[in-house]
Order: sequence, then structure tokens, then C-alpha cells
Amino acid sequence: MKNSTPFCVKRYKSLLFAAAIEQIVAVLVVASDSIISGLILNEAAVAALTVVNPIFLTLTFLSMVVTYGTEILFPYEVGKMNLKKANEYFSQSCIVSVILGVLFFTLVSLFKDVFFSYMKIDGEVLEYADTYLSMVKWAYLIAPIADTMGSMIYVDGDELISTISNAYLIIGNIGASITLTFFLGIKGVAMGTLIGYIGSSLINFCHFFRKNCTLRFAWHFSFKDLLHVSKFSIVDSLVFVLTGIISLFVQKIILENYGETFIPVFSVFITVIELTFVFDCVGSANSPILSVFRGENNSKGLKQIFNSSLKTAIVLGAILMLIVFFAAPLFPVLYGIETPEVYEMAVKAIRIGCPSMIALSLLFVITSYYLSIEKIGLSIFITLLKDCIPTLLCILIFSKFMGLSGIWFGFALGPWIALAISILFVKLAYKNQDFPYLIKNHDANIFSWSFYIEDSEVVKVRDAADKVLTEHNINPKSKNKILVLIEEALMLIKDKNPGKKVYAECTIMLEDKIKIVFRDDGEIFDMTDTDCEISSFRGFFVSSLMEHYSDKANLTTTSYDRNVFRETIIHT
Repeated sequence: MKNSTPFCVKRYKSLLFAAAIEQIVAVLVVASDSIISGLILNEAAVAALTVVNPIFLTLTFLSMVVTYGTEILFPYEVGKMNLKKANEYFSQSCIVSVILGVLFFTLVSLFKDVFFSYMKIDGEVLEYADTYLSMVKWAYLIAPIADTMGSMIYVDGDELISTISNAYLIIGNIGASITLTFFLGIKGVAMGTLIGYIGSSLINFCHFFRKNCTLRFAWHFSFKDLLHVSKFSIVDSLVFVLTGIISLFVQKIILENYGETFIPVFSVFITVIELTFVFDCVGSANSPILSVFRGENNSKGLKQIFNSSLKTAIVLGAILMLIVFFAAPLFPVLYGIETPEVYEMAVKAIRIGCPSMIALSLLFVITSYYLSIEKIGLSIFITLLKDCIPTLLCILIFSKFMGLSGIWFGFALGPWIALAISILFVKLAYKNQDFPYLIKNHDANIFSWSFYIEDSEVVKVRDAADKVLTEHNINPKSKNKILVLIEEALMLIKDKNPGKKVYAECTIMLEDKIKIVFRDDGEIFDMTDTDCEISSFRGFFVSSLMEHYSDKANLTTTSYDRNVFRETIIHT
């Protein structure tokens, strides 16, 4: 029990794989259409998709403004045991997503010719763009609600459905696109995207028939809630805007000083940099749990998750850096670069820039954490550092002295400078707060034990709780009542899961009342329900015990069982 992995960390790691799949899919969905068009069709098709891409990025930006904030606020309200409010946020995000899809479908249908005229494209590129957009607009119609449902199902803890859905989204998309492109040209690329979204949505819908689903739709819309959600979403949405700004800046430098010849080098390089969006999987995995702990006012749990996330970020950053370094010669091939000089510069650029990935990975985790604890201004400031200001300055300075290679060194050094400034700023600006967590420290009043439920482990937990309550001078009557609850509740969980090793956590929080929290990964059931079906003597005993707890609640949280009890503190 002493050396057991905390329940929350174990849960975070189980969510991490599904989150990584989700982020990889997001990167591949953006890149796959261009790669398929380049490999099967021609450069004009790739150019057409480049022209159309800002429409998709704008849709993604607006969709994220709704979705990302809901991903934080839903589990936060669940942590406060307020499922009604949590589902109001969920329902509102669904409504707004549908409106966004209809709006973009309508705008594309009515104004695509105006858009093409503004972009001043003609000939084969115009033909490809018009054909692609005429079909892909149907994907734009369902993409916002599909993305929202996928994100919320993940937040609800169903990593199985989430993983299957995301796997189909990319595999179905690529498979259908490749097959249909041979017969229908660029229209087939767009149809593949549509098929991917439809299939993924149908898979996600299965979650609503699963026992652990807590998502419930209710008609709700509030401008106040929408603004509150948007406040949390701005950081992740801002990444797309800043990436666009830095891309335009670098392209201008290259065109003015080196001509069009080396623009393909930057196209390959920026694709590799966008792979770092995968690092957001750490934030996606920890955000639901962080929000629950924030709702519980559990500072110890928040710290455990943040520390574990930082370790994950370093490992992921190092792994991706090594993969990109050794696979650098493959990236230019995907874009059909054959000119030796351009090919060599592309490989050189990738290898120079890849050391930034560890710093970027850490910065993704830091911004996500501060956003989760509602340090929104700080999170925005660090995002500006991560994705823009130091990197732009480094590019400008190094390109003056080192030429084209200086651009790649600027990308390599900028994130490390951003990380150093971020750490220094937080330490100085929040010097009176618990660095780097920036939360009120209640650790001295929080006691938590994680373990596999076995008779001997339950006795150890009960005895450890007895020691804690005795040391804090809790009245013997209240103490014995709590100890009986701990022992019988944990043994009931074991009885409900015959033949299965159930991992659980028992937490005691000494607040204005004594809060006892049980979490477990076994069968979902409500032990607080005094009217539940009784199938054993222990079930009868626990049901009778519930009569003595008026302040109690059960709520499934990211697919694990959570029961909370409060007991008035009476000191001896």
C-alpha cells in the first residue's frame, strides 16, 4: 500500500493512450488529404487544398472555442457533484456545434466563388478547389458536432470507444480517400473525409448505451455560460492563430531573401513542427482529472497529476525528437521534393529544429495545467511565449547572421527561451504561492491510500485512517463511525466484483467537515442509495449505515466509481 501508484495517476495513464490517439488523428486528418493528393494526383491538387485549408482551420478554431472549455468545466462540475450543471455545459456545446456546422455549410455553399475570386486562383487549381470544396462542405456540416461528441465521450472516461472511434476516423478516412481518389479524383479525397466523420460519429454514439455514461442532453443555452466556456478555450484556440502568424512571417523572409525555391522546405518543416500538437495529449489526459480534483479542493491530487504529467512530457518530447531526427530524410519524400539542394536543406532544417520538442512538450503541459486551475491570463502569456514571441525574435536575429539555416536555429532555440522565461516569471510573479502549483496547499489535511482491495489491505487502510483521526483528536464516536464506513464500504466493493482485482483509493480530507472519498475501477454502483437491491448481509449492513449519513453522494467520474461522504468534525 505504501508504494502503490496513486489511483489518480493510474487513471491518468490509462487515459493517456486514448488521448495520444486522438491528437495523432487530429494531426493526420489535417495532413492526410494533402499527402494523398500529392502522391496520387499532382502538385495542382496539393495547391488547391492549401488554398482551401484556411476555411477548415477557421472552422476548427471556432469549434475549439466551444469544445475545449467544456472539456474542463464538465469534469469540474462533476468534481463538485453537480452533474446537472455539467450536462448543461455538454448540451450547450452540442447545440453551438450544430449551429457552427450549419453556418459553415451555408457560407461555403453561397460564397465559395467569392472566396476563389479573392484568392485569385484559376485553371487546374481552381477546378480542383471547387470540386473538393463542393464535397467536403458536407464534412464541414458534421465535423463540429462530431469533434464535440468525441471529446466529451473521452472526458466521460470511455477511452475504449474514444480510441476505436479515432482509429476509424483516420483509417477510414485514409482508406476511403485512397480508394475513391483513383476513381473520382479529388472528389474522392473529400468523400473519404466525410466517410471518416460519419463512421466515427456512429461509433461514438455507442457510448450513450453504456452503463458508465453520465452524458445527458438537455436543452440549454446561456450567453453567460458560453463566455465562461470560451474563456477556458482561448488558449488552445490561440495556438492556430499564432502558428498562422509565424508561418506568414517566415514565408515572407524566405520569399524576400531566397525566392520560391525554398518554400517547400518550410512546408515540410512546419508539418514536422505541427507534430508537436501530439504533446497536447498529456493535457487532454490530465485535464478531466485535474478538474475533478479542483472541484474537490484536493491539492495533493492536483500535485500528483501535474508531477506525473511533467515526467510524461519529458519522455514524449525525447521520443519524438529522436524519431524525427532519424526519420528526417523521409519527410521531404512525402511532399515529392526531388531537387537535391532543396531535399538536403529540408533534412537539415528538420534535424536542427527537432531539439525544441522537449521544451514544447513541457510548455504544452504547463499551459494546460494553469488553464485547468483557472490561471487563464498566465496560460495565455505562456502560450504567446511558446508559439510566437521568442521564436520570432530568434528567427529574425539568427537569419540575419546565419542565412536560411538561422531560421531553423530560431525555431530550435525559441521554445527553450520561452520555457526559461515562463519558469522565471511564475517564480517571481507568484512568489507567495506554492511554486509551481499555484494552489492553496491543503496537503497537511489530506490523507490518501491507493491499493488493490484485499482483506489485508482494507485492514491496513482502516488502521492508517484510525491513526490519522486519532492524531487530529476526532471524537471517538465520529471516528468509529468513519472506520466502520471505510471497512464495510471497501469490502462491499470487493463483494460486488467477484474474481476481479479492483484498484481503489480511500481519501480523508479534513475540511469544515470530514470528507471521505472512495474511488474504484470496479463495477459501477451507488452505495449511497438506501433503496438499492440488497443481495448480501454486507449490502444490508452498508445500506443501514447510509441512513446515518445525510451528506453523501455517488457520481461516476471519467468512468470510475466515486462515492463521497461528509461527517461533522467533533474534537475530543
